[in-house]
Amino acid sequence: MYKGNVVSIEAGLATIEISVSPDALREALGSAARRLTSRVNIPGFRKGKAPRAILERFVGKEALYDEAIQAFAPEAYMQALRDNDLTALEDPSFDGLESADLENGEPLTFTAKVTVKPEVKLGDYTAIKLDREQREVTDADVERVFENWRQERAEFVPVERTTVEQGDLITADLHGSVDGKEIDELSDDDVEFEVGSGFLVDGVESGLIGASLNEPKEITVKLPESHSNEDLRGRDAAFNVVVRDIKAKQLPDLDDEFARDMGGAGSIDELREKVRHSLIHRALDDSVSDLGERALDSLVTTSEVEAPKLLVDREAWRAVGRVRDRVVQQGLTWEQYLLAKSTSEQELVKEFAEGAGVSAKKRLVVEAVAKRESLLPTEEQVTYAVMMLFRSYGNPSKADLRKLASDPETRDDAAYLLTYQNVRGFLGHTCDANPETAHCDGCDNEDHGRDHEHAEGDDHGIPNEE
Repeated sequence: MYKGNVVSIEAGLATIEISVSPDALREALGSAARRLTSRVNIPGFRKGKAPRAILERFVGKEALYDEAIQAFAPEAYMQALRDNDLTALEDPSFDGLESADLENGEPLTFTAKVTVKPEVKLGDYTAIKLDREQREVTDADVERVFENWRQERAEFVPVERTTVEQGDLITADLHGSVDGKEIDELSDDDVEFEVGSGFLVDGVESGLIGASLNEPKEITVKLPESHSNEDLRGRDAAFNVVVRDIKAKQLPDLDDEFARDMGGAGSIDELREKVRHSLIHRALDDSVSDLGERALDSLVTTSEVEAPKLLVDREAWRAVGRVRDRVVQQGLTWEQYLLAKSTSEQELVKEFAEGAGVSAKKRLVVEAVAKRESLLPTEEQVTYAVMMLFRSYGNPSKADLRKLASDPETRDDAAYLLTYQNVRGFLGHTCDANPETAHCDGCDNEDHGRDHEHAEGDDHGIPNEE
């Protein structure tokens, strides 16, 4: 029914000649006529019952041809992609369909032009052998985890002292003024915050250390250039602060009760061993990931592929998007950032273009390795990844999650992230010059090779240190 031949591929742009047989054209016209008669009201006929000759006089042959072309052209195009093992990166443009005669008894030939994913000639990654970093876990690492846990579970309790110390939770009245005029957005009563947490403008909290209860204290600071009020950016501000209440941070004791609460361990020494075990696994995971990343960079340099301009542009826009996300997280608007940098989005895209070429090539290499080694994620894994990603930002509704999970761009980003992680892990093991040491000695001693248990927390039972 359909045949597709690649005429040329230049700079990633493929020209495909597609042929549709007379039988397929007749079938498409018949189906088009049936669809049109079921939609069009023709006087004297029930819907779907008008003869084709009457239908053509009523809607015109051009409408009938358009209906048929809209059905067979995409189908023939997709068949041509499959037959030639091509992956399109954009929607195609068709040529040769505008004035096509579908009823001359001859095959119809038209062309499709589309940017396709280029062929990747992978380097020999089995020949890459790299030394994996040996990361030692120290007693100080274990104690740092304990200290983080203690800080997370700290309580604030009333104290008898009347002066403020670093880390105190205080309640204060703050009145900020600029050029002697009080500013409402810099002033409030009964404000509660932890001294040193960065809750207030830089300089105010540090200036409160040593302040006495119920005694006014004047603190002068320079407001940040990123302040939400443009009129206040970079201005000197005077804060009159009165501390009304002081509570001190009380940390839990490192005892057996703490061990039971944190990791289900019978004693604090047992918890230390569980944390050490978890840290060893994290260090091993990190070193394998680091080796995989280095191996991937090496593979990119030895692989042959030319990234189409379309992919390079997309990578440049992704880089701009990452900058925009960081700017917004820092409290600035995107417009403020562009104004401060005296630039535009288009200029940033050009600035990132060179690096984007490398990123695009890396993406193609990752996908080629994943395809060869069967490391591509399943549709179910992509859906799960999308949902987990957006749940981490809050509590979206089921309707929002379903919408996000079906969004093509979102799914594409999630699929690549999973693919990248799979390939990095694969290379981290495949390219290890000393793979026999890539294991935990503590796990070797466990009965029947059971999976080890980790203390409660992030990743392997410990919070991230980053």
